[in-house]
Amino acid sequence: MLLAPPKLTPVLCFTALTFLSLHVRAVEPEEGPTEQASPAEPTGINLLTSLNVAGFGLLGPTLSVEGGRSVTGMLRLHALSLGILSHEIIPNAASGESLNLGSGGVGVGLRWYPTSTLGNGGFYGGLQFEYLRISTTNASQSELNIPVYVPGVDTGYRWMFGKLMLGVGAELGLSIPSGGTCTAPAGLICSVTPDDPQFYGQAVLDVGYLLR
Repeated sequence: MLLAPPKLTPVLCFTALTFLSLHVRAVEPEEGPTEQASPAEPTGINLLTSLNVAGFGLLGPTLSVEGGRSVTGMLRLHALSLGILSHEIIPNAASGESLNLGSGGVGVGLRWYPTSTLGNGGFYGGLQFEYLRISTTNASQSELNIPVYVPGVDTGYRWMFGKLMLGVGAELGLSIPSGGTCTAPAGLICSVTPDDPQFYGQAVLDVGYLLR
């Protein structure tokens, strides 16, 4: 049997180890492609301001600020005296009453978008509550101021065009007068007799802008 010279033994061992290392490295399984995490759904609230322009011909326009996502809260200003129909049906024509400029009030609301969010439009339904102050002047120049509480519901559909919004809908409410005051000219006496609660309905044509 032939033996390698002693001085060649380290060289042979180094060569064998190098080959073994290359072989192990060659058969290492390749790692599969790294899965990328899906982007997180936005969680910030939307903020929308809108104006019911149909109110100019009906019971006054409402300016609203609404915030949230699929469930939203709303604040609104109702300029009752800027509606053409308001001047026809609110004053008592038999006593020569006229509706004073400045009649209106404020309200709050809660809306739900069952298949979408505020920023994407779609169907909505909601509850609302308004406090109005109705001011009229009669033929004797007596001024009547009557507070009115108005709970109601609304529903509609909205389309979004980028940041711009267009919506149609309807409101149904119950106006509940409560007391009131009467200011008469010198020498005259007047009193307030509030009307009975009445249902009302109004069409909605909203235009708006998405603030965020």
